[in-house]
Formats: sequence, C-alpha cells, structure tokens
Amino acid sequence: MALKPITVNTAASEPAHILAEDDAAIYEALIGDDRVLDIGGKLAATVISNNKVRVTDGVVVVGGHVARIYKGDYEDMTIENGVSGKKRNDLIVARFITGSDGGADSFKLVVIKGTAGTTASDPATVQGNLYNGDKQRDYPLWRVKIEGLSITKVEQLYEIGVTNADLSNSISQLKANIKTDAISLGNYDIPAGDMESISVNYTPPSGYKVAGFSINYPSRYTGGIRYRDNTFEGALYNISNNSGSYGVTVLLILMKE
Repeated sequence: MALKPITVNTAASEPAHILAEDDAAIYEALIGDDRVLDIGGKLAATVISNNKVRVTDGVVVVGGHVARIYKGDYEDMTIENGVSGKKRNDLIVARFITGSDGGADSFKLVVIKGTAGTTASDPATVQGNLYNGDKQRDYPLWRVKIEGLSITKVEQLYEIGVTNADLSNSISQLKANIKTDAISLGNYDIPAGDMESISVNYTPPSGYKVAGFSINYPSRYTGGIRYRDNTFEGALYNISNNSGSYGVTVLLILMKE
C-alpha cells in the first residue's frame, strides 16, 4: 500500500478504512513520548492495603495509543504478599499488546512482580516500538516498594504531558523575560597575520544578566572572546594578508534575574 488517505469520506458500501494504528501514528507524532496527560486525577496511586494499590482516573498514551480511566472511576491493582525479611519492587505499567494477524489489541494496567531479596530492583519491562511493528510496549507508571509484608511507598515514574496552553504560557513568559541588545566592541586596525588583545566593559541593564551572545567578526578577523565579570575579553586575529580598520559588534541575549 502506498499513501493511505485518512481524513476522507468513502462510499458507505466500503469497509471502514481508519484503523487504531492510523490514529496512533498521528498521536505519537503530535504527543511524542509515552506520558500521562494533564487531565483528571492523572492516574494518581493510593495504597489501600498491603495487597492493593488504587489508580485513579486519567488518560495515558503508550506508543500513540490512548486509554483512560473515566472521571470518578478507578482501578485496583493487586499486589502479591511480600516475604518477611525481604525487599521487592513491583511495577504498575500500562501495557499495550498488538493483536495478532489483525486481531483485537490489548491495553491494560498490569502489575509486574519483582524478585524478593536483601535489596530490591525493578523487574524488566518490554519497550517495543509499536510503530516499527513490535508487538508489546510497557509504560511504567508506579514503583511499589515492599519491605517484608508491607508496602512502604509508591513512587511515580511517569511524566505529565504539557498542554498547548502550558506551552503558550511558557513561551509568553519567556518572551517577557528576555530581550536583546547590540553593542560595539570598537574598531581595530590589526596588521595582517597579527593579533590584538581586547577588553571591553559591559554592564547589563538593571535586573538583567547576559544569557548569551554572538560576536560579529569582520570577514578578515577571527577571535576568541568570552564574557565574565562584566567584561568582554580575549583576542582578535587578522587572518588576511591585508590591514585595515574594522569594527567588531556583539549581539546580546539578556534575561531577567
């Protein structure tokens, strides 16, 4: 199959042409890595007993495939008994398994049981690339730490996805905190093949610091210049076979402190 049209109307007599993997490819391209989205309870976990961890509502994306626990609902995960005097890590993961030969897919929360011992380590997960044709992908959500017969802690392992509104606000805030400036470091008449030291004071406006800068060298010059202690310092080199007076300027990026 070559190009597959997706957002097109087809004749009512034709079979459905949009599959789960089509949507998953789009969501993976837009959302990126696996993550829990910023809505509802965000799949928060609560220890109910030494054999039960409750996962609240939210939306999770694994390899572009989306699943949710409805608002106000939850899923209880069963944790097997610990061993007296031993430690163990279990993982609660969102697991997607592709159906064989076009069959039904599986997307569930599962517990991967670790191995009890004097120290605890996480059990292995499957990190297949679903887009490339792998059949299974696990996205770790919570680490359940068990000491003896008790659950001592649950640790969050997932990231919360950033919304478009969050990105827009961050960009607006960044723009408000940054401005640019341009200054001259002076004119220099350096003999061909020679060099000259440079030291020019520059104090940023009140409330700002220098976050970055770019030196605009004349075509005949190069150099090594740094900024520290409110001073641009270094050296200029005339790499041509000709002399002449040339100006050196700096474009500055200033950030609010």
